[in-house]
Amino acid sequence: MKTNGLVVMLTDFGEQDFYVGAMKGVIYKTFPQAKIESISHSVSKFNLRETAFTLFNSAKEFSKGTTFLVVVDPGVGTQRKEIVLQTENNLNFVAPDNGVLTLVAQEFGTKKIFEILSKRLGKSLSSTFHGRDIFAPVSAKISKGEKLDFLRKISRMKTLKIQKAKVRNGKIYGEILSIDSFGNCITNIPNNLLKNDFGRVLLTQIVDKKFSFKFSKTYGNSKKGDSLNLISSSDFLEFATNQGNFAKEFGIEIGMKVRVN
Repeated sequence: MKTNGLVVMLTDFGEQDFYVGAMKGVIYKTFPQAKIESISHSVSKFNLRETAFTLFNSAKEFSKGTTFLVVVDPGVGTQRKEIVLQTENNLNFVAPDNGVLTLVAQEFGTKKIFEILSKRLGKSLSSTFHGRDIFAPVSAKISKGEKLDFLRKISRMKTLKIQKAKVRNGKIYGEILSIDSFGNCITNIPNNLLKNDFGRVLLTQIVDKKFSFKFSKTYGNSKKGDSLNLISSSDFLEFATNQGNFAKEFGIEIGMKVRVN
């Protein structure tokens, strides 16, 4: 595997407990010269869709050879597999086999998938902290360029049912993929399906909630407290309230269906 010595972490552990620190310690103990960065440790607890979206939008900015350590793992200690994914753009992902790698595989292309044979790591395993006992040492070994005789090639991994946005009868159908800390609701509807006719009123619907907001270039083009549609920095349609929280105001959740008329 190509590697540049960089391990990038993404978890739902938060920063209050010892979990992130313990994982970093294992990485440095295995590979003292490692470079460790974090995308976030604050994705919503157990939220696989949000994790997949956050991972994809961050990973696409990193250079070839980066190893991503992803631990959002509600199935820890069960029969779910631990896997390593190599993508066609030469990025490495270490994660539970629960769908968190769906978007990076879909968008970057799958080169190889491996199951981690954890018994070959030669250490006792907790049933509740595979981030420390499996994913951290494996990420470090990959980043270090060690022989990876604890991996077994497999043909498939679990994926989430994240449909690409579709156009039918002149309407665009998608879903809410992410809600950021400002309450902005980001969809899976890409910019190329929308005409950049900024200033017009965009008629939209989230589940049974109907909206008619101005299609804006940026938040500041609307008055404080006004809701709007815009293209997010990740290049997808976004619902937002200028200096407000759209998700809380309208009761929006990840996975809700979206329609653009």
